[in-house]
Amino acid sequence: MGAVPRDPGTGHLEALAGMLAAGTLAPEIERVHPLAEVPAALEYLGTGHARGKLVVSV
Repeated sequence: MGAVPRDPGTGHLEALAGMLAAGTLAPEIERVHPLAEVPAALEYLGTGHARGKLVVSV
């Protein structure tokens, strides 16, 4: 796919959607926090140690 331009347009988004559907691209979810733990999640995110996405469950 190469570098993504500043204005990706729909072509790149469709390519990403195809990769997600095919399972060749997947987000890395590091932790899931309940809504009550958002302050702790933000504090952890601020340390710079997060390697994946932090998810808040509602």
